[in-house]
Amino acid sequence: FRSIVQDKDGEPVIGATVLLEGTNMGTVTDVDGRFVIPAAKGDKLVVSYVNMKTAKVKVAPKVTVTLKDE
Repeated sequence: FRSIVQDKDGEPVIGATVLLEGTNMGTVTDVDGRFVIPAAKGDKLVVSYVNMKTAKVKVAPKVTVTLKDE
């Protein structure tokens, strides 16, 4: 699964934490806001970053997560 995390202006969020809900499996976004995580269809991702609201999204082949300011 190739995906990206961005802010409300469409800028990449570098170093956002991406966790597979209900597990301790996770990863961090790179300098382009991208991440890859092994997940199954129906799984949920929990995406968080300092001073931004945590987002929960369903896994899909390509996910764009937009984090909003707290």
